[in-house]
Amino acid sequence: MLMLVDQTKCMKVNSFLKISALSAVLLGCGLLWEYRENHEIEEWTWAADDVQTFVYTTDEIQVLDATVLIRHLHGFQYSSINLKCEVTTPDTLLTTSFVIPIKDDQGGYLGEGSVDLWDISHRFMVGHTFVPGEHTFRIRQETANPLPLLMEVGLQLEQSKQ
Repeated sequence: MLMLVDQTKCMKVNSFLKISALSAVLLGCGLLWEYRENHEIEEWTWAADDVQTFVYTTDEIQVLDATVLIRHLHGFQYSSINLKCEVTTPDTLLTTSFVIPIKDDQGGYLGEGSVDLWDISHRFMVGHTFVPGEHTFRIRQETANPLPLLMEVGLQLEQSKQ
């Protein structure tokens, strides 16, 4: 009888560990970011007047980092992309310009590649306090008109590590 009790305890502990591990994985994945959205660029050519708009709403004060996400095709000819971002918040308007490096000094692509696709992420806002309300990000490129071989532009907001 003692052996049956031990087996039952082992089965319960084993089940608990499996459920705990699965929960940790699922919860961990859900906490990777607060907001993430990607927009496909029509005909893979981003015109200078094509402003990509992202809207994030929060009910609480949060300290977040903002990252722009770029997906381009192999053959992209520029070594960097110049972006301008206007952020409208419930209490202010912020404008920032920044450069996203696409190639290293030897001409190789930066980021992560898979066959002909390349993904680059660039953090452009660190430790920004978001107050409750709607926050609108308007991102436009200032590199070329048009900018060919650019497939997607995205925005990701995540908890700041600062």
